[in-house]
Amino acid sequence: MPPQWFVHFECLQKSLQHVQYQIRRAPEDERQGAPFTEVVMADELPANCRKPAITEYDGTTDPQEHLSRFENATLLHRYMDEIKCRVFVTTFSGTA
Repeated sequence: MPPQWFVHFECLQKSLQHVQYQIRRAPEDERQGAPFTEVVMADELPANCRKPAITEYDGTTDPQEHLSRFENATLLHRYMDEIKCRVFVTTFSGTA
């Protein structure tokens, strides 16, 4: 049985692939100006939604560790996948 972090990583990877697929399928005018699909952007951010209290990823540390910390923080707040997509990009800094 694979470690739990690997299962979470695979799940997030599948979600990302699904988002990429949806972006490729979207008409050109929908893809311009927004980094996410309508499905991801349709959900309103919860009033208590905030950036997880984790160290920002700058490309110099282990990306798997960053992903694991992000997953743990979002599990605590019970963020839906669409919200995770929008929040995840806020955890990067610099050129990461």
